[in-house]
Amino acid sequence: AALEAAAGQLADRLLAEARVALLSPPSRSREIGADAEEGGEAARGGGTDQDDELAEALRLPRGRVSECALAVARLCRCCLAAAALVRGRGARLLVRRAREVLELFVALAPTRVSSPVPHLSLLLHNDCRYLAHACLTLPLPYHARLDAAAAADATLVSIVEPLRALAAATL
Repeated sequence: AALEAAAGQLADRLLAEARVALLSPPSRSREIGADAEEGGEAARGGGTDQDDELAEALRLPRGRVSECALAVARLCRCCLAAAALVRGRGARLLVRRAREVLELFVALAPTRVSSPVPHLSLLLHNDCRYLAHACLTLPLPYHARLDAAAAADATLVSIVEPLRALAAATL
């Protein structure tokens, strides 16, 4: 019961952090993808050829995304990591919270680009593509550690299409 209550408090805190991130100005961005995240070519390797092929297939092209999109992905990762540590309703609540954070992004992100500034439109496009990629990859490390009910909810694939549609509508 105490662990479930702690999971609820964490879920609420993460949602509050998501609201702050989603309402922040969209102008701050950071480079991601290709070698920007892992420090270059030297960071690759160390695994099997099959691991390297999978890593290459899942690698994002180099680009810029907003601090907001990075915060949304980080918050989703926190929700899923915490859900892997608890069971039952607490785990399902945390997994649902990750989904809600992404759905809030889809709903609120267009309002952050109220003027047709090309840089901000491109940034929103990249944010959507980045988060669509995150929806496909974020649950992978946690899926095996989630209980059955939470694992069934942990797939974020249903959010990929709205993100891709928003990206397409932005440009």
